[in-house]
Amino acid sequence: MTTAPDYANPVYGNPGNNRIDGSDDNDYFIGAAGADTLKGYNGNDLLYGEADNDFLYGGDGEDWLYGGEGRDRLYTGFGDDVAYGGAGNDSLHGDLGDDTLYGGDGSDDLRGGVGNDSLIGDKGNDRLRGNQGQDFLYGNEGQDRLYGGEDNDTLWGNAGDDIVHGGDGDDLLYGGDDNDKLYASIGNDTLYGDMGDDSLYGHLGNESLEGGEGYDRLYGRLGNDTLLGQEGDDTLWGHEGDDSMVGGEGSDQLFGADDNDTLVGEAGNDLLHGGDGDDWLDAGEGYDKIYTSIGNDIAYGGLGNDNLHGDLGNDQLYGGDDNDRLYGGIGNDSLYGDAGDDRMTGNQGEDSLLGGAGNDRIYGGEENDTLLGEAGLDFLHGGDGDDLLYGGDRRDTLTGGAGADTFVIGQGDVYYNSDTTYDYALIVDFNIADGDQLQLQGEASDYVLRDSVTIGSNQGTGVYMDTNSNGIFDNTDELISLVRDTAGLTLNDSHWNFT
Repeated sequence: MTTAPDYANPVYGNPGNNRIDGSDDNDYFIGAAGADTLKGYNGNDLLYGEADNDFLYGGDGEDWLYGGEGRDRLYTGFGDDVAYGGAGNDSLHGDLGDDTLYGGDGSDDLRGGVGNDSLIGDKGNDRLRGNQGQDFLYGNEGQDRLYGGEDNDTLWGNAGDDIVHGGDGDDLLYGGDDNDKLYASIGNDTLYGDMGDDSLYGHLGNESLEGGEGYDRLYGRLGNDTLLGQEGDDTLWGHEGDDSMVGGEGSDQLFGADDNDTLVGEAGNDLLHGGDGDDWLDAGEGYDKIYTSIGNDIAYGGLGNDNLHGDLGNDQLYGGDDNDRLYGGIGNDSLYGDAGDDRMTGNQGEDSLLGGAGNDRIYGGEENDTLLGEAGLDFLHGGDGDDLLYGGDRRDTLTGGAGADTFVIGQGDVYYNSDTTYDYALIVDFNIADGDQLQLQGEASDYVLRDSVTIGSNQGTGVYMDTNSNGIFDNTDELISLVRDTAGLTLNDSHWNFT
């Protein structure tokens, strides 16, 4: 029913407490003053309680019920009915049929029935329950509580600090204005906080949670959930399942927990923590912090001066642009500094560390690591283990540390060969007794050695490219390495490798 019946001859009650029962016809009852009981019975009825605390029952047919003022109770009955509570704290109940219930002023209690019902709270702190059917619940103003019930429901809190529960089915929940709490239940639900500082909770299904504006808190649960913080400084927890999380604008905190999660920080200074599983983490713009955990994780710092930390598992850490700090964990990790002046530490495991562009400081840590400075003025320290150190193409400092290390100053090409004394590898701790090796490109006849070469405070053996192939040092030869604190080296010794 979309319009009220137009009946010319209504039945009026007196100022007392009236009981008026309907017939099989289309009845029009007005209770007037007093606590009245109006029952429509059969037919399409119009019941109007007016003042005081009234009881209205529509019965069969498509009925219109108006509570008026007072604390009224309205029951629709069979048929597609419309019920208005009016002023006061009213109770409205749907039954069979697709009913529309309006709470009106006051703090009202609205309950749907078997059909596909629409419940609108209006003003006051209302409680809305959908029951069976695919229901639409709208709290409107006030601090409302909405419960979806069975089937696939749409719940909208609107203004006020609302609490919204989806119930069974695949439900759609909107918080609206102010600071709301939204709870998914059975089914694959979609939760949207909208304005305000909202809290969104997933449950059993594969949920979609979106915070909207404000500082929101999003909690995934047992399914494979999608969490989107949007604007504001948001906090997202994936919990169990393969979850996908995007912080959006603001400085967000994302926590992956169990299984294989995807975490994207986007804009702002974000904190990303992968948790268990093989996770993929991308911080985006800002000065971000990334922590992997159990599992083989991949982490990208993106723009900004970022901190990336590996943990258990064989992790891949990419610093991205700007000046980043990368720390491997227990596994065999791969660290890529990319652009900027980066600082990298492999820690435990057999790690691979690549500085990229910029002036990088690279530390291998424990076990047998591979360090590559690439472009820039780089500092490489192998640490413990038998390490492989590649400087790059400018003035680099290579320290092997403990173990039998290999210093690569040529492979596939001659490094540091640019017709200037400003690009060379300074090898700090070459030690034949430790089993260290020096690797060059080509053959021994391509190079010459010179003792007692001093550059700044460093003195040792100079390794030169024999540019004119005369077999002796002269001023046309190109310095490619200074092996500090050494003398008497020859190119025929076993500690030289030529490739």
